[in-house]
Amino acid sequence: MAYKVYMDDNDILRLLIMGNFLKEDVDLYFKEIIVFKNKMQGNPLRMLVDAREVEKVDAAARRTMMEFLQSSHFVRVAVLGKSRYVRVLVKLVNKVIGQENVRFCSSEAEALAWLEEK
Repeated sequence: MAYKVYMDDNDILRLLIMGNFLKEDVDLYFKEIIVFKNKMQGNPLRMLVDAREVEKVDAAARRTMMEFLQSSHFVRVAVLGKSRYVRVLVKLVNKVIGQENVRFCSSEAEALAWLEEK
């Protein structure tokens, strides 16, 4: 899997992921996310995940993702996708973590608008 993690000018953490999503890859990019989280010094964190090029997410990666989201300080996570597969994964994440702070969005404008809401 290829990925890129960066903070944009609006303090939204951006994660671009492509290809197959494996647990080993998740562990690597979570380390980068934690660096950004620490730089925010406890302030709430918003994240935009661009998953339009994701092909497959293995079970171990899903479990690791859900555990991370449960224990993190993310106020909102917008997942930008184009497949039904990604939409269903987002619903599963919300159900398992018992929160509604992760949302599937079909456009970047929709994702950013939701992330900016107070």
